[in-house]
Amino acid sequence: MEIDIESLCQDIINYDNKKNKNWNEVFYEISNNYIDTKNVDLTNKVLIKVVSQITKMGYDILDLPFHLKKYK
Repeated sequence: MEIDIESLCQDIINYDNKKNKNWNEVFYEISNNYIDTKNVDLTNKVLIKVVSQITKMGYDILDLPFHLKKYK
């Protein structure tokens, strides 16, 4: 199964967190559009790739409420 990590990351970056969700809630909500989040092993692998990609793109992930902070 090929997962488009870049598209998933763009969805996370563009997420409008009006309900002040935390990082975990946002990740699962968005990634559920790409993978079956009930598959824990796959979800964990995707999470690692997403965090790595978002960091490479120059963002820090802040948890409560979820938002990204550009550092580059």
